[in-house]
Amino acid sequence: MQEQTLNSRGEAHLEYFQDLAEKVGGHFFVDGKRLTAEAKRLDSEQTRQKIKRELLASGIDLGQLAQEAIKLFDSLKSKEVSGHEKSHVVDNLLSAYRIFQEYEVSGKKLEDFEKLEILMAILGHDLGRGNSDILGKAVVKGGNEKKLDEKQIEFLAPAILGKSLIRKLPKELQERILLSIATGFVANTGIRTSDAVHQADREQLVGSATIPRGLAFDVGIGPVHRDLAMSENEEFKTKLPLPGSGKDTNLLVQYEFYMRNLFSPSSPNGQQVYNEIKKQNAVVLMLALDGEDPELYDQVFGLEEREYESAHWSKKPMDPGVYEDAKKGKDDFLSKKADIASYNPGSEADLAIKIMKAEGIVMPQTMRDVLQKKLADLTEGQKKNFWTILRYTVEKRKEKIAADLEMIKNSKTGVEHIMAQYCESDLKERQNKYHSL
Repeated sequence: MQEQTLNSRGEAHLEYFQDLAEKVGGHFFVDGKRLTAEAKRLDSEQTRQKIKRELLASGIDLGQLAQEAIKLFDSLKSKEVSGHEKSHVVDNLLSAYRIFQEYEVSGKKLEDFEKLEILMAILGHDLGRGNSDILGKAVVKGGNEKKLDEKQIEFLAPAILGKSLIRKLPKELQERILLSIATGFVANTGIRTSDAVHQADREQLVGSATIPRGLAFDVGIGPVHRDLAMSENEEFKTKLPLPGSGKDTNLLVQYEFYMRNLFSPSSPNGQQVYNEIKKQNAVVLMLALDGEDPELYDQVFGLEEREYESAHWSKKPMDPGVYEDAKKGKDDFLSKKADIASYNPGSEADLAIKIMKAEGIVMPQTMRDVLQKKLADLTEGQKKNFWTILRYTVEKRKEKIAADLEMIKNSKTGVEHIMAQYCESDLKERQNKYHSL
């Protein structure tokens, strides 16, 4: 299938979805009352029953539609964006699959249409990143020229690219899907499907998968090309720079920010998952600080070692149990699994590239050159620490892939089964590539 662009027909679809966006709220959800009202309307029992009746009357096979959605997603070049490519979407789907199971065990099983909603929102949530050049144009609407800004582009692009599929669904279900795509910045929408989509995505900001994603997206892609090693900054003891701000120039500082500031999970066992990936985050930071100036460790973890009188909201303290588990995890890895004796100075970039390839990360052509330049700025100890972080990443990714394959092996029918099949082939490919690492 050819990559879809905004020809005259596409512009008509753009107008359709722009109207829908304005009705749902989309990017315009700056008013909390409006969001609450829309959430209540779209998730009311009356609306849910209406969706189910219309789906039944239409005879739509939700499993078949799920297959079509995945096929369409796979055909789009716009999914090939570093750090937001197919492998990232698969990781989102795997988190969603686990969330399905959490709700089922809790006795609050998701409906099939809700699973389809989550699937389609996850497939579409990052596609706009690859289409800003197509959509960043003036659109004529009602005789007036209207320029779409970046946020509207990110919201509307997935809807346009999936128009042939989403428009088969009941209008309220279309709105729910678009709301799930549009409200990723909202801590809690009040709709468990939207919140499941956002939680699945946020789980990829923290933990072992973030290292290969971050190397490609945050280090490899300009104009920032974030640094690899921590540097001393007194301000960072109590306040961290916001992602994308002028002071956000270091990969691991950003890593710390997300570890401390994830919105709370909405799924029944989400906090347990968050604790594990936050622990992994902390271990990575501790490995980076191994042998460095104690003042640098105090800059990162002083809040956990002793309570500061005041700290900015960006420097939320870690759960004490998670912090202690991270210290034990770091010591256990270094003593039993790191295999420091096999470290070969100068091999860091090669190992990083191999990990990104194993993960299916789309790398910029200059990735190796950027890495070599960044590594040249490090001390020998920092290079060794970076290599150790990579070895920890390999260990944890192997564990996660094996656990995910075990989780999805007993899927049976419907949307959930289609998701499992799609993820299984990707996971097995990654597993094979990791065998040599």
